[in-house]
Amino acid sequence: MSVIVELTIPSQEFELGRVLSVPEGGHVELDAVVPLTSEWIPFIWLSGEGAESVVEHLEEAESVSEIQRLNQSETQTLIEVDWTVELNDILDVIREQDAHMLSGSGTHSVWRFELRFPNTQSLSTFRQRCDDREIPIDVQRVYELTKPDHGRTPDYGLTVPQREALVLAIESGYYEIPRRQTTVELADQLGISDQAVTERLRRAITSLVQATLTDPIRERSE
Repeated sequence: MSVIVELTIPSQEFELGRVLSVPEGGHVELDAVVPLTSEWIPFIWLSGEGAESVVEHLEEAESVSEIQRLNQSETQTLIEVDWTVELNDILDVIREQDAHMLSGSGTHSVWRFELRFPNTQSLSTFRQRCDDREIPIDVQRVYELTKPDHGRTPDYGLTVPQREALVLAIESGYYEIPRRQTTVELADQLGISDQAVTERLRRAITSLVQATLTDPIRERSE
């Protein structure tokens, strides 16, 4: 059965965090990161203060050969990065265990990852590999995708932020026709970017469908 883990790692404790060098007040979010390949993450959303300094830092990095701006608004910039190196550190360990990265975002001081492992053994091996390499991860939460805890309100595979965003979207009329709420308005209430709202709702709906409408027995046999 799939296992979800939410963890944090200091920005200076793995290569991608050091290369991006997010300034105080800045925020980056990885895009199109499922599944990880043998190459580094190519698509990155930049927002907040210091977005331009992140781009400038990447342009000077030896591990980067090219940067393209794919999308830009008043609050966010989507860039594509052509790396000249392969995955290493925690990202390499994630790939080794066939894990999927559901989300990845970073600030000046810390990065947060939400990962899905095929089973508990894979997660255990991942944690042991991190210990062996002295990668200082801090596990915040671990739960099975389709099995809510007994005696508690079922979470249906949703993280707390995903549940909050989905409930707010429904209650505020985001899914009504015509819509009474936009992603920008949802973002203001949640304190995140409109792109982050869109991604959070997408992941929430995916988790909800997997936990309630798919057949876990069939999935395990395939």
